[in-house]
Amino acid sequence: MIKHLKYSFPKDILLKEAETLFKSKYEIKDPTGEADFNGFWLLFSNETTESIAKDFLDHYNITTDKYIVNYLVINKNCSLPWHADKEGSVCAINVILTDDPAPIEFENEEVYYDTALIDVRSMHRVSARPYDRIVFRITFQDEAHTFSEVSKWLK
Repeated sequence: MIKHLKYSFPKDILLKEAETLFKSKYEIKDPTGEADFNGFWLLFSNETTESIAKDFLDHYNITTDKYIVNYLVINKNCSLPWHADKEGSVCAINVILTDDPAPIEFENEEVYYDTALIDVRSMHRVSARPYDRIVFRITFQDEAHTFSEVSKWLK
């Protein structure tokens, strides 16, 4: 469900880009209406973040072009409810950019991480904290790029 990574992303640059991109944020809504995603934002990428993602992929010799780069922002005192990502998200590299982040919770465990490969198709959530949580993400979209397969690339 999670594989910790030691890769060093330029977090200061990523955080600065997130602040700029927040001006054009997109609020996430649950299409089923079953979950409350209030206070949860998606920020799209730009040339800088795309370049940083490409550097990561090149470092691990990952040649796929079926991925997206974005940020997820959870506002302070808001939580991301239990869910499993669906179409368009098979697994993701998550990079926590804020201090003292909330852990990701899976059905059987709670995990704190800095940078990790996450099996986003497994049920997971993030509990509310008294501060914003900003995550930079590289999401693999090809059904063949499962958590298990991508994990093998990240040696």
